[in-house]
Amino acid sequence: MAETARYYIWKHGYEDEFLGDAEACGRRREELEALLEEDRGLQAQDILTDAESNVDSPFRADVFKDSESKAAKQWRLEVCRKILRCLVVVDVVNHDANQEPRKIERPAVIHVPGGGYIDAMKVLTDEDLFKQAVAEIVRDIEVLQRKVAQLQTLKAVYAELELLKKKVRSAKPPRPPKPRPHA
Repeated sequence: MAETARYYIWKHGYEDEFLGDAEACGRRREELEALLEEDRGLQAQDILTDAESNVDSPFRADVFKDSESKAAKQWRLEVCRKILRCLVVVDVVNHDANQEPRKIERPAVIHVPGGGYIDAMKVLTDEDLFKQAVAEIVRDIEVLQRKVAQLQTLKAVYAELELLKKKVRSAKPPRPPKPRPHA
């Protein structure tokens, strides 16, 4: 019989970026998600509201670590989105007591356009949500392809400019014309 345990970590490469504990943030995300209507995913605003209204919120340290500026609310919303995108669930599955348990890492949530951040397992098992998430990924890939094409164009322009600089540096100044004798 397989035993399963689950815990949260920060996405690899982002561990030092957050002040909040990944496990506490992941569990609080689950609590907030349980309060939502069935057809709505967690929004960055939900995380911000929790951090603002709940002094014990595990999100509070990260959301309010920066200064109070005019753009602070928009910045805080972006921090909330990043928190949601960087939470990773680790499922530890032990099929056999004689073997090492297997760890499976997966995103905690997947962004679905118009639906917010929805539990990854729900997105993977709901055909409509899955199609929406895949469509967003395809759009993201197309944007990335356009950016790569732009970079390749810029690289070619830069290479031409480098050649031009070499030619200019190696060019000898023109000689003044020889004066003509007057007749």
